[in-house]
Amino acid sequence: MTKHVHTVFRNFSAALSLGALLLAGTSCSAKSPDSQGDAGKGPSGTLKYQGAVSGSATFQSADCAFDGHQHLVTFVAPHQDKFHPEIKTPGAFIDVAMVDPGAIVHFAVDHQHVTDQTAFMVTGQKGAVSVAKKGDAWVLTISGLQIPNLDVMNQQTATLSGTFVCTHLING
Repeated sequence: MTKHVHTVFRNFSAALSLGALLLAGTSCSAKSPDSQGDAGKGPSGTLKYQGAVSGSATFQSADCAFDGHQHLVTFVAPHQDKFHPEIKTPGAFIDVAMVDPGAIVHFAVDHQHVTDQTAFMVTGQKGAVSVAKKGDAWVLTISGLQIPNLDVMNQQTATLSGTFVCTHLING
């Protein structure tokens, strides 16, 4: 059972991330979903996590995809190279899909060495995840999000917090 949940998490997370990236024509400036420039400068922000796992991860970059109404659809940190999806930045990974009625959040302490104890997922999350345009930048904020790990036999949670700037806008 645990292996099945772990496989579902990895497949869903990969499909969600790659799907958002494949929707993209090009990356554009992090300043506006309408602009057509180079990617913004990092770092994107720092995620702090405490509980079943504790620590922090600073992401140098983050991908954001928007719908036709300029609503954030997905946020992925660190930036994933859509032309070379086999290349992965070592370390922590976070994927947030903004869907109604709430966000789907995936977090892995080390996405190259995922275990049920170090991979976390929550669906339908409201309130703890928000996105807003601040000046010329799009900012995603996670405030005190309690998220369970995938170890269904001994499930524990971690609390995530951080503020992130979109450095790569996809399908702008």
